[in-house]
Amino acid sequence: MTSECVYSIAYIVRLIDLVGTLSDYRKEVAMKYCNFKYLELSIAEAQGPEMLYRIITEGIIDPYKLVKKGSPRGADHVAMRLYYTVLESILLPASYKKSTHSDELQASIESRQLFFKAFLNSSNHEQFNRLTDKAIEIAEEFQCYTVLIDIYSWRRHRAVSRKNRKAGKPWLEKQRRCEKEAQAERDMLYHFENHWDEVAINTGATQKTPHYLLGVMPDLEHIVASTSSNKVMYYYYLLQMELALYNRDFEECETIGLDLVGLIESSRSLKSDPRLLTAYSDIADNFMLAGKFKRAIYYCNIAEKYTKNISSVTRVILPFTKAFCSFYDYDFDAVRLELDKIRNITTEQFDKDKCMFFEAYMLHLEQQYTESLATLSEITELKADGDGWQMGVKLLEIQNYIMLGNTVSDSKIKSLEKQYDRHKKVWNKRWKHIITNMLALRRNGYQPDTEYKSTEATPKWRPKTPELIPFEDWFMKMKQTA
Repeated sequence: MTSECVYSIAYIVRLIDLVGTLSDYRKEVAMKYCNFKYLELSIAEAQGPEMLYRIITEGIIDPYKLVKKGSPRGADHVAMRLYYTVLESILLPASYKKSTHSDELQASIESRQLFFKAFLNSSNHEQFNRLTDKAIEIAEEFQCYTVLIDIYSWRRHRAVSRKNRKAGKPWLEKQRRCEKEAQAERDMLYHFENHWDEVAINTGATQKTPHYLLGVMPDLEHIVASTSSNKVMYYYYLLQMELALYNRDFEECETIGLDLVGLIESSRSLKSDPRLLTAYSDIADNFMLAGKFKRAIYYCNIAEKYTKNISSVTRVILPFTKAFCSFYDYDFDAVRLELDKIRNITTEQFDKDKCMFFEAYMLHLEQQYTESLATLSEITELKADGDGWQMGVKLLEIQNYIMLGNTVSDSKIKSLEKQYDRHKKVWNKRWKHIITNMLALRRNGYQPDTEYKSTEATPKWRPKTPELIPFEDWFMKMKQTA
């Protein structure tokens, strides 16, 4: 293949790559716009629309399949015009006004486009003002402050003249207000992300004091008092819920959560399915931690209404939450119903392993210990997880062997202890408490008179962890059934 030949199909290659990145909906918009554009330009031949139609419908990735008899240059010239036509179609309002985009994003794009059109028509004073007025109206309604800052800055410069230097003052005041609001949003987001960075560092450890959040709470209150931004209030409510959960004030957490839902529902700039999903999911988690499992499931059911356009990775969170709650209520039929939902949603082996883990625990509680071990043997990725799930799998294996009276559990308890020692800096210290009691049980020959050791400093059992059954409950049941 000569360099001249490669050069002559450059735009065909770029066109194929571009079309390959488009969603089905945007391909449809591009096709309609292309047909209209070529009709508008009175182009007799239909090479452009035909080429685009073939790429879309036939899924062509080989550029030479688009080259007809003769030189590739002719086809590449058609592809060049078509390439820029498709790019134009992406900027059309019809291309982004789709339910998968939030109203806030659509408003930001639309107001930016209007401002860009106004900028291109800046020589026409009346047209410029009309377009920017419309852009301001949309951006103000959705609190798109970064867009408003640019528009107000341009309006201020155009208002100022040699005869009237103060004419730009009202626009300057509006610009300064939006800069203040935008800064408040950035500051609140900064604190929000810093809090979750601290949480991520302490993942797996015994519940840690949210030092960062407690330290910046006065600053957050000052930010809220100085702004009218709904986005600031959104993050503030989320952080308040975190603080209420830490203080185990579950009633307060529900109140804040419902206030958050009200804010999202009443705000054009915030209202979206992902945000409502987050709010209701957080309320559900609150009740699960409070031990009010039926109430948690109630809010999960509400949250499920907002999962239509959510990724499968996120959609499995709610069924898992409901599975945990139903498990703690010993409603195994409901658990299995949720596990079936998860299997239908996800293709991730990790999630499928968690489903098998639930199945193994239910079999254990149903005294089907051999079947529970067989289910655990099918788990792969969960056994390699570094976040405590592998400990959960090993613990349940040992519990099954103990209930079967199998001495294999001796070596497995030693293995569990070594596993914890390797990860004790990041793993929950409750595992150490469990291992200590397991070792005491082994030393006493797994006799039912073995004393369960616990102190006030012992980390408490927490829901939604790999320890599905509180170890102390299992220990007492083991003593009763021995």
